[in-house]
Amino acid sequence: MTEIVAKDGGASAGRPLSMEGVGVRFGRLSALDGVDLKLRPNSVTGLIGPNGAGKTTAVNVLTGFQKPTSGKIFLGSQELTGHTPEEFARQGVTRSFQSGRLFSKLSVIDNVASAAIGIRRLGRTKAREHAYGILEWIGCADVASAFAGTLPHGVQQRVGLARAIAGFPSFILLDEPAAGLGRTDCDGLIALIQKIPSKFECGVLLIEHNMTVIMNACSSIVVFAGGRRIAEGTPAEVAHDAEVRRAYLGSANEQTMAI
Repeated sequence: MTEIVAKDGGASAGRPLSMEGVGVRFGRLSALDGVDLKLRPNSVTGLIGPNGAGKTTAVNVLTGFQKPTSGKIFLGSQELTGHTPEEFARQGVTRSFQSGRLFSKLSVIDNVASAAIGIRRLGRTKAREHAYGILEWIGCADVASAFAGTLPHGVQQRVGLARAIAGFPSFILLDEPAAGLGRTDCDGLIALIQKIPSKFECGVLLIEHNMTVIMNACSSIVVFAGGRRIAEGTPAEVAHDAEVRRAYLGSANEQTMAI
C-alpha cells in the first residue's frame, strides 16, 4: 500500500472542538438557540434529530460556513468564531457535504490531493502520493484516474470522505455520508468511520438519518430538536430517552425508538 503522509501532531491535536451558547437566526427563524456542544478528540459522535432540527446549521457553524448570530466556537482554548472555512481547515477542522461537492472535471486523485495542497501546502507529487494512499485505504484506488463527475453517487461519497481526510484534520464533520447508499455500502461505510480516529488521529462528527449507521458507528450521540440540544449519551441511552422519542414520534409512551 502507498504510504500516507504522517500527521505532524500540530497545535490542534488532542483538543476538543466546541460551541458555547451558539445561536443562528435567519430573519425571524431560529435555526440554533443557545446550543452548547463539545466534540471529543479521537472519537465518533453522532448528531441526529428530526428534519429542521439544526444539524446541518451546526456543522456549517463548526466549519466556518455559517457565522453564528450569538455564541462562540473554540478548538481547545483557541476561539475560531468568525473565521473562514479555509482558516478552520488549516486549524484542522474539515468536512464532507451531502452532495459530495467534488470537482467534477478533475480526476479523483487530484480532488483528494487538492486538500493536502490547499490546506497543508504539500507539493503536488507528495500530495498525489498521499491522496493515493488514502484512496487505497478507503477502497477507491481503482478509480483514482477517473473524472470525479463520472462516478456513481456512493463512490463520490467515499471520495468526499477521502478528501476530508487528506487535509490532516483533527476533526472531520460528515454530513449524511450514507445518503442514497444501499445496505452493503452502508456496512462498508460504518467500518471505515469506526477506524478513522485510530488511523488518522482525529475525531468525527457524523450527521446521519440512517439510524443503523449512527447506532453502529458512534460511541456517543447528541440529539437536536427545534434548534436545541435535547439529549446526549451512548446509543443505548439515547434510544431509550423519553424526550428523544417524543421529538421523533410525538409520544414518549413507546418503550424504545425503532433505531
